[in-house]
Amino acid sequence: MNFVNLGIYTGIGVVVLAALLWLATRWVRKVPSGKLALLENTLKGKSIETGRILARDNEIGVLRTYYKQGWHFVAYPNRRIKEMKDITIVPEGKLAVVTALDGKPLPAGRNFADDAAGDHHDNFQDVNGFMENGGIVGTQLKLLTAGAKFIHPLQFKIDIIDRTVIPEGQVGLVYAKDGKPLRTSAGQILGDKVEGHDRFQDAATFIKNGGQQGRQIEILPPGVYNINTAVFDVKTMPATDVPKGKVGIVIAKIGRPLPAGEVCATTPAATDNIFSDAQQFVTLGGFAGPQDRVLGAGRYYINTDAFEIEMKELYEVLPGFVAARIAYTGSEPTSKAEPSTTTIDGSATDTAEHRLNSGGRALHVVNRGERGLQSEVLQPAKYAINPYAEKVIPWPTSARTVEWANAKEDQKTNYFDPFMVVSNDGFEMTVEVRVNYRVLPENVPYVISKLGDIDALEANVIHPQVDGIFRSQVSKSPALNYMKKRAEEAASALVEVQNALRDYRIEVIAVLITNINLPKDLMDTQSAKNLADQRKEMYTSQQLAEVARVTLENTKAEADQQSSIRKAEAGILIAKNDALAARERASGEAARIEAVGVATAKAIQLKGEAEAAVVLATGTAEAEAYRKKSDALGQDNVARLEQTRALVEIRVPIVPQISTGGGNGGGSMADLIGAMLLPKLAGIDGGAPAAVAAKPTVAPAPDADASAAPASTDASSAPKTDVV
Repeated sequence: MNFVNLGIYTGIGVVVLAALLWLATRWVRKVPSGKLALLENTLKGKSIETGRILARDNEIGVLRTYYKQGWHFVAYPNRRIKEMKDITIVPEGKLAVVTALDGKPLPAGRNFADDAAGDHHDNFQDVNGFMENGGIVGTQLKLLTAGAKFIHPLQFKIDIIDRTVIPEGQVGLVYAKDGKPLRTSAGQILGDKVEGHDRFQDAATFIKNGGQQGRQIEILPPGVYNINTAVFDVKTMPATDVPKGKVGIVIAKIGRPLPAGEVCATTPAATDNIFSDAQQFVTLGGFAGPQDRVLGAGRYYINTDAFEIEMKELYEVLPGFVAARIAYTGSEPTSKAEPSTTTIDGSATDTAEHRLNSGGRALHVVNRGERGLQSEVLQPAKYAINPYAEKVIPWPTSARTVEWANAKEDQKTNYFDPFMVVSNDGFEMTVEVRVNYRVLPENVPYVISKLGDIDALEANVIHPQVDGIFRSQVSKSPALNYMKKRAEEAASALVEVQNALRDYRIEVIAVLITNINLPKDLMDTQSAKNLADQRKEMYTSQQLAEVARVTLENTKAEADQQSSIRKAEAGILIAKNDALAARERASGEAARIEAVGVATAKAIQLKGEAEAAVVLATGTAEAEAYRKKSDALGQDNVARLEQTRALVEIRVPIVPQISTGGGNGGGSMADLIGAMLLPKLAGIDGGAPAAVAAKPTVAPAPDADASAAPASTDASSAPKTDVV
């Protein structure tokens, strides 16, 4: 072997080795992490099936199979790696919507592909499993959740979407883009609720179980959901919040049509939260339209496509009122109206029934739960009243006034014109009247059943009754007498009006005659008389005023002297007290003196008896001596001697100061003595006449009390001694 041949062989070997190395790079390939390798058959195999995108392993074209990361043998040159693609990453909190670019065609009328292959395609990572097991072309109902997925990019298109989040205080309304059609001919507007789809997170089950296309009756409460938003449109709406002081009135957009003549539907008797489950409402036979059940204050997750909510204020029955209710829903009445007093031909046996029947009676008082005017009334409070289900009629229970007078412009509701009446004596007069009345709460429904409302009561019952009573009353009295006896006439009218309105269950409190207008001529005559009476009264009043003024002046003078009077009264009181004290002291002193006096009197008595004995003896001796003097001197001389002694004792001058003489010019001794004694005896010198014969009084005993009263010097009271 020469060097030429060696070089040739070496060159061939190098070429072969290079070729082998090149082939090795084609036969053995590494798929990097995060990539997948798309394969293609290029030389031999069957032709790809018409209409298919990817070839089976024995067909020429881009294959359904692919290589994941790692080392792989490639049967080059018949098979080669066409290109490397990134694997599909579904981020955390995200979802992936899969659209199959190849597969069986969609059934007619369908918008999204059912997951016919089921678990055979390993979440769309096995194209052969998808294609060989009936995978359908188009957007798939099944979703991909978070994670790394080996998805053939030529078979499936991947769209990353967000998860559906319904915040607190919100509600999710769902619109399905696929499913059975709605029964629009039957009035269906929302798709029925179906089971098993886990709140629309399993679209395939939703379709499989008969889910309908369109707005759904089922809602999504607050939460996070894995919903295929390509299949379901989710619109977030605020939850229904009924604030305090409000009431939610529900109007159903779904359900059976209301029967003819009904204005409000009776809500099916289920849970209090029936409006949050619209499907239950329909299943239980709910009617479309206003519902009698209302929503109180609170939050409700309600499908607003199924129910419209109107907010109303709570109805307040004010103090002094009650409220009667007319129910538009409920069972047919079993209670009867009040017994009628009408006869077969329609005539009435009493005035009340006749007046009522003339207007017809359409309302009846019924029991609770029955349709019609309820027998129970609402007391003062706040109530959740549904205006579609019942009508509320407020009625005052406090005293109400109706007047027949000239009303002001803003007071026309309970005013009537004054009564124009003719008196017994032919005078036309105007009488203004006021009537106070009330209806007790328990009687309100019955009054409404007969009359309708308070305006009708006053216009059709109270007004004509009072009108007739007063016309009859005034016609019985002369005009002036009626005016003078206003109080008596009002009292009489009260009794008549009470009796007349008692049949209507109206309690009359008072009837007042507020004003009587007489004719001008009669009033002028009466005014002249009244003026004269007034003048007379004025003069009398003036007189009384003057008397009152004098009395006032006297009272004022007495008031001014009150201080002196009080002092005098005080002095009198002190004097009385002093007198009482003095009397007490005198009583004590008198008692003492009485005791002393008794002893003194006894001593005086004994002394007097002794002195009397002495005087008797002395007198006897003197008498004896006088007798002897008379015998010796003569009786006349003795008398003259005694007279002279008496003159000496009274100090009469012996020398005569007055000349006396007899008729013969001479005088006797007796005449002289008489002339001297005459002035003394007659009191000429101003003194009292002396006693002709007086004896000295006996001196009191030495131990007599000095405070004793002095002995009387009266001759009539002094002890006398008989002179013989």
